[in-house]
Amino acid sequence: MDTASDDESEDERPHQDPGPSKATTVLNDLKRHGLIEESNKFYGLSFKKVKQARTKKYISESDGSFLEDFEKFKTDLGHRLDVDLKMSSLRAVSAFLKCHARGFLCFFQKQQELEEREEELHRILQSARQSEKSLFNKLTTLVEERRDEIQGIVTDSIESVTESLKWSARDIKIERVKAHDIYLASNLSKRGLIQDDEFCRYHTLCREIRNCIVNKVYYRVLTDVESLLEDDVAPVMWPKIINTIEALDNPMLRRSIETIYHFIGHQSDYREGTRSSLTKLLFSLVAAVKMSLNKELLKVYQAHMIMNFAVESYDQQTGCGDAPEVIVEKLTSYMDGGNLTSCILQACNERMQFNHTSFSQSMNQIEFLNREVQINVNEEVGATIAMNISKLAMLEIQNHALKFELRRGILEMGNKLAEGQHSAIYECKPGWRLKNPELCAIRVIKRQNEAVWKKAVTALYYAFNCKDSKHLLGIHGWMFTDDDDLSVVVDRAETNLEKAVLSQKEKLGVALGVARGINAIHSSGFIYNNLDARNVLITQDGTVKINVCKGKYEILHAQASDIDIHQIGQLLLCLHGGERSKRRHSSSTRWSRPPGCSNDKIWRLTEACLSANDNISLHAIIRDLEAALRQC
Repeated sequence: MDTASDDESEDERPHQDPGPSKATTVLNDLKRHGLIEESNKFYGLSFKKVKQARTKKYISESDGSFLEDFEKFKTDLGHRLDVDLKMSSLRAVSAFLKCHARGFLCFFQKQQELEEREEELHRILQSARQSEKSLFNKLTTLVEERRDEIQGIVTDSIESVTESLKWSARDIKIERVKAHDIYLASNLSKRGLIQDDEFCRYHTLCREIRNCIVNKVYYRVLTDVESLLEDDVAPVMWPKIINTIEALDNPMLRRSIETIYHFIGHQSDYREGTRSSLTKLLFSLVAAVKMSLNKELLKVYQAHMIMNFAVESYDQQTGCGDAPEVIVEKLTSYMDGGNLTSCILQACNERMQFNHTSFSQSMNQIEFLNREVQINVNEEVGATIAMNISKLAMLEIQNHALKFELRRGILEMGNKLAEGQHSAIYECKPGWRLKNPELCAIRVIKRQNEAVWKKAVTALYYAFNCKDSKHLLGIHGWMFTDDDDLSVVVDRAETNLEKAVLSQKEKLGVALGVARGINAIHSSGFIYNNLDARNVLITQDGTVKINVCKGKYEILHAQASDIDIHQIGQLLLCLHGGERSKRRHSSSTRWSRPPGCSNDKIWRLTEACLSANDNISLHAIIRDLEAALRQC
């Protein structure tokens, strides 16, 4: 943001050289009087030696013009050496500057690449989530739609098994009584119920028929339900499964997952929760049906139920029980087809919900771990960039300081106007090619604290690269002093906002000027991040200027503009008598309206800025402030 008055065309003007003739004349006189040798080694020559020569009558008293010419020759030679030294330094600094600029560009491009990669990865994961969610909803709907078909399968299986077992049960031979039946019979006998061995044989028969019923119903239902899922549900679901897998089968995601799980040491959670669970989805449904069906059938025909059945159907007087086909018919009647159907559907839903939850947890884990990795990487890259920017800023400031000195000469300071802990303000004397030196001031930054010094130099680097705006403090150049302090020529301000007494209209004008200044900084690709009443300056003609030398700059990135917008809200709050908050608040925070803010539109604007929600922008703030100012 160089507003200096000198033209770049000055570089093209011919250098005012004293000419070789005068130097040659003086050199010949020196040789003539024996003060130097023919090899022209005159660098050690001093005025003291000339006096000695005069004393020895090597130079006559009448040759007084020689002394004047010699003194001018020394001055011109020193000036030439000084200019050559500064030009050599300028070339060296420019070379270093180019190297650091290239390094900064590489790091900045890497940071942008990481941000783009993070956005792309977020998009991929969202696409996978949406595909899996669609798969889950569709599969849940399909399974529920097959309720009647599954119930038909269960009912048909029970009826078919009943008819087939009525004939095959007659061939069941009980050759020996199992120890379990003897144990149960002995317990019954203790209660005085049944004491003969025939009952044990009858109970064993009931148990064998029960086993046949359970096994046959189980395999018939399982086979038919599996066929239903494979033949009816799978053709509809496989395209959605493939879409979800393809969403996950992304090179960038694979590289990220390899990085993440290399960091934590294993990949089993991801594999089980995502791709593996998708490819085995239908198989897992069949497995869930199998487990649930077996559990429900065994629940129907528990051991004590079979014992009670045997007791009730056994005639102790005759010593015999029901015929095998009657036992089959009675036992199958205990099965509830509707209950078995609900059990199967519930097992499918629970398995689908488990898979869906596992998938979501895996996605959350990937996002969390990736975020942690990205934070670590961004911190390292950010720290490197910050360090590189600090060096780049120092080289840039040194580079321009040499240019300003070569073009304009030495900067002269006037009376001291103010002094702080690490800087002082001086009047600017005429000269240094400034059009209006009375409207400028010199801010001397003292090199006492290295950390403060680096921050000041970095802020000056950012400020100098901001776009021109009348609402940003103008920087007209700078120079390094002999004490290594930095003297910066800036616009002269009359006061700052902290000390100013303003009317309501003037307050709106200040807010508008600040918003325009922040907009200029954002247009330059930076954020200011230090908007405070002390850093808002007001010149003699009433122009509002942001003190760009006090910014805590950052590179503008996503959501970063919210920082400055929030600080504009804080400034509006203070302008109307409110108290400044030191922390950010959410969009749901309710602010206390200060008594000095009577304009409803300005208060709504202040709340929107303080919340820094997505609906507010700098252009909208400027538009609303302009409208409010016109109404005053």
